[in-house]
Amino acid sequence: MTTFEDYRVLAQRTTNKKLSHREHVVNAALGLCGEAGEVADALKKALMQGHELGINKVIEELGDVMWYCAEAATYLKTIV
Repeated sequence: MTTFEDYRVLAQRTTNKKLSHREHVVNAALGLCGEAGEVADALKKALMQGHELGINKVIEELGDVMWYCAEAATYLKTIV
């Protein structure tokens, strides 16, 4: 089983190394809002509008949420 710390370290392999610490935090916050919004929108459409719930799409978006959480955790701890 992988811990969040393990995942956080692995996720850093795909971060944009050219960004400043501040830019990483802003990117993480905005990305997290966007991806969480996509999860919420898929659920809303399924529950309120009768659309089919694409479980695989929701899982993919949740993976993106996790990546942005890892990004935030990495760069917030360096400025606190």
